[in-house]
Amino acid sequence: MEQFFTTLSEVFGSVFYNTHSYWVYRHYNPNAGDHHYTMSKNEMNSLVTARWNYEGIGWYSDDDKAVALQRLYNPNALSGSHHYTISTSERDNLIEVGWNYEGLAWYGMK
Repeated sequence: MEQFFTTLSEVFGSVFYNTHSYWVYRHYNPNAGDHHYTMSKNEMNSLVTARWNYEGIGWYSDDDKAVALQRLYNPNALSGSHHYTISTSERDNLIEVGWNYEGLAWYGMK
């Protein structure tokens, strides 16, 4: 299967990241087949300790904080348990049906 997505570090190199304040770290769980994204260094380190594969910096969060992406967690899912959205109505609907709101994930560009 051809890979369509790559990390920004593979495209631009590490110099690209020196100009941005907030990085989004990418992890992979080989047991569940899930990817997980976070700006938190503590969460990044916790995932590595829990045997998730650290895949590097996926991209950077917009320093201008133009578009807030919210993160939710489905406690009933075995894999694919996180969802990211910019829609407050989608966020609220997911919370209503049992998803846990985890707060700001990162900022996207307009």
